[in-house]
Amino acid sequence: MLGLGLAASNNPAIFLSKEHWENAYKNVPPEVVDLQPFMGKDESMEKIDTTLARYRAAFDGLRRQIEDYRPEALIIVGSDRGEMFTRINTPTFSIFTGPEVIAADGISAAPETVKGTYKIRCDSTLATAILDGLVQSEFELSWGSEFKPVGGSVVSHMVSAPYKALVPNMNIPIIPLFINAFSAPLPPAARCWDLGVKLREILAERPERIAILASGGLSYDIAGRWVDEPFDRWLLDSLQSGKADKLKRLFTFDSENLRGPTGEIRSWITVAAACGGKARVVDYIPSRQSKTGAAFAYWQIAK
Repeated sequence: MLGLGLAASNNPAIFLSKEHWENAYKNVPPEVVDLQPFMGKDESMEKIDTTLARYRAAFDGLRRQIEDYRPEALIIVGSDRGEMFTRINTPTFSIFTGPEVIAADGISAAPETVKGTYKIRCDSTLATAILDGLVQSEFELSWGSEFKPVGGSVVSHMVSAPYKALVPNMNIPIIPLFINAFSAPLPPAARCWDLGVKLREILAERPERIAILASGGLSYDIAGRWVDEPFDRWLLDSLQSGKADKLKRLFTFDSENLRGPTGEIRSWITVAAACGGKARVVDYIPSRQSKTGAAFAYWQIAK
């Protein structure tokens, strides 16, 4: 049964220590660096200290929800930025059904922090059951049971970074579920919502205590030009008021603000549909220095 839903931003800067923080904003594509207005310049080190403390507190709050619920498995829903998939194969939706993945001990998007690798155990039985259930429901997914990432040697940081922050003992097996959020054609929000609804139906029949995590989002401009705070607050209000189905209308129109990493909110839409009900927002931190409207929320699902 699905008893707990979680959502957390996964911008690499969120997980960096203060010593690496000043490089977070400067890590932008060469083609846009000259256009960057450096909107993070007004964020003092004192404000950065406060922001980092709020990130830690938000993850502490979500971790307590996991500790209270004691899940036997954690589904992690998010996108991939060329770590697992490339143009050789870019699935719209994909689930990993193998026994383990390899993660970077550090932030793979910030190579200077990586000290090696470690393994994260996966729940192959539950992953296979989810895959079978979705296919039988005419919701076909790509899948893989061997860990051989095409784009690199480690699993997407959307899996490893929040997992280590939320499950420091790494004693809960995971099921990675990938949603394409970067390479067109992209799945519409309504399709991501339908995926969440199907997940809810499948998990309702499972004996395990299951939690699900949306990894990524919210508004995020990789060049660091803006944080779309009005949009983020509208999205969070929709979740808190139990009107998450309004999110199904997203991505039906073109907007520069919805392109790129902001598209990671597809994972939030999927998890919101899987959980139903009203979300509780732990914190929202619109930080220009980390280029992200970072948000953290959870759903306690009625038994």
